[in-house]
Amino acid sequence: MESYADDERDRIYESWIDGLTTGESGSTVGCLQAPFAERAIVHGGKQSMPSYCDNSKTPYYSQAERELDWVQDWTVNGLDGLSLWFRGNAVRFLETASNAITMSSTSGAVAFPVWLKRERKCNVFTASYSTDGKTWTSQGNAGGRDSPNPETIVMSGNVCVGLAVTITEWTEWKVPLSGIKGISLSKVKAVVIGVGDPKKAQSTGKGRVYIDHIRVTRP
Repeated sequence: MESYADDERDRIYESWIDGLTTGESGSTVGCLQAPFAERAIVHGGKQSMPSYCDNSKTPYYSQAERELDWVQDWTVNGLDGLSLWFRGNAVRFLETASNAITMSSTSGAVAFPVWLKRERKCNVFTASYSTDGKTWTSQGNAGGRDSPNPETIVMSGNVCVGLAVTITEWTEWKVPLSGIKGISLSKVKAVVIGVGDPKKAQSTGKGRVYIDHIRVTRP
């Protein structure tokens, strides 16, 4: 990630070909304005790769491909895994208009672990949280443009409540090379990183993920 810069031909989205370029998936690699690589949320070094993924509409998956500078042999020197680190952003919700929700994040706003509870009594909904899963505290009512708590929502029948979750700590994803089928590990030409399964694509959600420290590993 450290070799990417903001100059033309060195920009991160010029190396990682995303769905915005090909029109074949919901991914957008890099920031829309310089600096194009992420310089604040990093796992190691000075930069990471931000990727916006939209799996809420067809084709319901997001991926980006990086063609390697040379064909690599991953069967030598005891190589056994492909590793990368990833994380997301903590989010908050704000209803700005009918059927319109915006999401934003505040770094360090929540101390984990935390449990969330949503209760309904007739048309009155109440939100609360817990830091131990036993003692519950009513979610504060900030007023203004924030949703009130409790809130009265007139409706009938069953109610479906969704919850958006995210990983705010860096997490390593290590793929055993022994589990990679259908390609020749002695002639690796490209790396593809994706969110969602192209073979079993289904509408899910959208958001931003950060990728860093991609490497082939040994025991």
